[in-house]
Amino acid sequence: MSKLPINQAQLIELWHQVRSAAEEQSKEFGDVALQYHLAKQFGLIDILDGAAGKRDQGVSAGLSTLLMAIHRNCDPGSKLSFLEWYPRTILPELTGVSAQEIAYHDLLSSMDYWTNEAIAQVETDATLKLGKDYRLRLHTLAWDASSCYFDAQVNEIVQFGYSRDHRPDRPQIGTDMFIDPASGFVPYARSYEGNTPDATRFPAALEDFQKQYPDTEGVTILLDRGPSSENNLILLRRLRYSVVAGVALKGRPGRLIERVYTFEDRFNLKGTRFGFQALPVRLEGYRFFLHIYYNHKKAKQEQRQRFRALRACQKELEGLRLGQYQLKTHQKIRQRVESVLQKHKVKTFLKVQVKKPRGQEQFHLDIQPKKRALSKAEKKDGRFALITDRQELPSKDVLIQYRSKDKVESAFSIIKGPVALRPVFHYSPQRIKAHVFICHLALFLRNLLAFLLKAKDIDLTPQKALKKVKEVHITKIHFQKTKQPFWILNQVDPEIQKIFDAVELKPQQLLDAAGLSPP
Repeated sequence: MSKLPINQAQLIELWHQVRSAAEEQSKEFGDVALQYHLAKQFGLIDILDGAAGKRDQGVSAGLSTLLMAIHRNCDPGSKLSFLEWYPRTILPELTGVSAQEIAYHDLLSSMDYWTNEAIAQVETDATLKLGKDYRLRLHTLAWDASSCYFDAQVNEIVQFGYSRDHRPDRPQIGTDMFIDPASGFVPYARSYEGNTPDATRFPAALEDFQKQYPDTEGVTILLDRGPSSENNLILLRRLRYSVVAGVALKGRPGRLIERVYTFEDRFNLKGTRFGFQALPVRLEGYRFFLHIYYNHKKAKQEQRQRFRALRACQKELEGLRLGQYQLKTHQKIRQRVESVLQKHKVKTFLKVQVKKPRGQEQFHLDIQPKKRALSKAEKKDGRFALITDRQELPSKDVLIQYRSKDKVESAFSIIKGPVALRPVFHYSPQRIKAHVFICHLALFLRNLLAFLLKAKDIDLTPQKALKKVKEVHITKIHFQKTKQPFWILNQVDPEIQKIFDAVELKPQQLLDAAGLSPP
């Protein structure tokens, strides 16, 4: 019996007939499958369950927490939005946990497991595994802190304090981390009271970190100027850590900087020319080296900015209508003058007196520059200083290493941006801390992805990679006359395939392991 040829039009018509007799459901695959695969490959669920303790019934706390972290990276939102998002993904099929098996109270109860001790256990186990699997070691760590404000009442952790989010009208929590600038991995991150200043928080975090990782002597800690007080520098050396830290241009460092008149030694770094000089200093018997840097262009820029600010402030002060409207009393005029000086940030450089000569009714302002303050500021223009105990490091290398701490700011930007730390829909201190931990877990998945992409020379950020693989969907087709569903993965383009190959993700094997039946 001869077979009749089928042309393209007939083939299309036949396909439409087949599809019309079937029920279809499209699900998100690429980004969720990739992250779940990374977590399974790394053994992250076991690490989480080991720290939290497995439940006797229901979904384990580790799996629930991982799913919430994947949600933060894919479609961040509240726990109610998680319940809407989860059935739209392939995760129910991959995990074997249907949407009906995860309830709102399951997610909340999972968060109650994440005490500081449990979080520390996860961090320690993950760091050890990174060392074992990828030979990552803790050589240099940068510490920094941030804040997250709340539209809620204060409690034992949510307090008013210095707001890095420029929301002093809102209470906040503080968050800090030690981060490896080379890989981006975070071996330590905590939440704490929002009214705790950096200089107070850092020694507590450092001692907590050393208890968690007792074999980290000799690690170099990178610090911003805020927490790098003399007491904290001495504490670092007493605990046998090395340090590279920024220095505020005041006190003894400020006086030393003013005494440096010439910079005969110079180097170029990324197109910028720096003069430098290194001075030995001692703090309670510990030897440090103060590296003073000078940039001519920066000095000129700072001088111009100060001149413009002084001129603008004086112009505004001279334009005040003294004796009129709300400026009829000495006190009111003084308050306005103070606000103008604060606005232009020149209170240090201008002396302003409100005068009213005897026998006259009109007030006037006597504006005089503070010559000594201006002279001291000019001596510091274009200059900044770093301090370290590492004698072997030349000034250029000290600056390069210090600048690598910007990785911390990048991590905070990711957590507050794509991972969406805010808004926080929890009000108990325990669940607030757990929410921050889930966001840090989402960052860990991104860092793991970035590490594997870099190892394969794929020049993509985790954000771009996740956005790209998000294009991959899977369609579940159920024919009316059969009980067996069919799963069809949409076309995977070469760029996405490279990402899958970098993390050793084979979609078909993943589906087979989940017991799905592609045609």
